[in-house]
Amino acid sequence: MPIPTIRFPNNERATQSVIRHIGALTPPVRNLRPRPSDSSARAFADWWLLAGSHRSMVGHGRLYLRREPGTMNATTQGLMSLGLRVERGLGRQLASAGLGEVPTMDLVDPQFVMQSTWLWYRFLNDAVGGLFDPPLRTVLTRSGQPVTIDLDLYRAESVPAAIAARVLPDDRLSFVVLDDTLLLHPVRIASDELSELNDAATLRELVLRIESVRDLPWYWLVTSIGIQVAYGDEDGDWDAGDLWHRALEPWLPWVH
Repeated sequence: MPIPTIRFPNNERATQSVIRHIGALTPPVRNLRPRPSDSSARAFADWWLLAGSHRSMVGHGRLYLRREPGTMNATTQGLMSLGLRVERGLGRQLASAGLGEVPTMDLVDPQFVMQSTWLWYRFLNDAVGGLFDPPLRTVLTRSGQPVTIDLDLYRAESVPAAIAARVLPDDRLSFVVLDDTLLLHPVRIASDELSELNDAATLRELVLRIESVRDLPWYWLVTSIGIQVAYGDEDGDWDAGDLWHRALEPWLPWVH
């Protein structure tokens, strides 16, 4: 199926329209608040929908809307990716360790060190237990699009910039899920730290193997599960209701 075009020219307009839509539902969804990665460049900043009033967003599951790097050209604004984002933080052994071997970083900020309350642990358990199978199939059916699973890895000294979406990953691995077999098909092969995950066949296998990555405590890992759509105008195929129902709502149980 062709990639659907949405009725919004940028991330900010799409996010604000989704917020208005879910606030008008019966019953309304009122516990999500929008937040841009960069308040000075709001239109095409990464936008997140977070639950509650957490002062810090790190470690919490959230919905995301972002422009895919490298998809913009002279005639189009490119493609948007939207879905669920989950972070794996730095290892606890780095909480008070001096990082003298990392020239740009003396100490690890404690907020970037993974805690027992982080969603990652539930994500790991639920993926192993097959609880992500139903929402994956739901998104495939509702959207008519393949689901992309991206792993973006950042080294410890890049974490603050990575959270603000200001730097590219140090390594990246991407798969697509095409049908209800839920098998993973690699579309972007990792070349460095994540390369040992390149041949993972299922989400369960992927997350189990993540935990065996060498020197994992030194890395910040972002897992994004979502679909892609094309930016457009008021004549586009999908409105805010479609973005919510087809791409975002199935991931709501992991937004907290």
